[in-house]
Amino acid sequence: MIDGRICELLDRLLKLKEVRADVRGQDTELDQALVAIRLAGVAYRESSSVGTVSAPQEEPMPQSQSQLNNTLGTTEAATLLHMTRRAVSKECKQKRLPATLIGGRYRIHRDDLAEYRTTKH
Repeated sequence: MIDGRICELLDRLLKLKEVRADVRGQDTELDQALVAIRLAGVAYRESSSVGTVSAPQEEPMPQSQSQLNNTLGTTEAATLLHMTRRAVSKECKQKRLPATLIGGRYRIHRDDLAEYRTTKH
């Protein structure tokens, strides 16, 4: 029996997910052992505060109501631009449409959207 902490370290450091994908189906016992290591590592990581892989991320600063009123999400922007939401996200990602990434979602200032409309359409 291997300790959960050791299983988590082995899984992470040796990139066992990739190894499992490469050898899957070649040997039943190996498949089972790799899955057992993965599960023991996950159980350890979820039950232990010291088992986390990365440092905690800083919470995004809350936006004031006036700041949120002056910005749009990609869905609203897509409607106004007659584009798909995915196309708007791509424009933001490629910095062609100025936007701020907050909590994994783009927020577009109304003035930036208006300028984009006049230059692109």
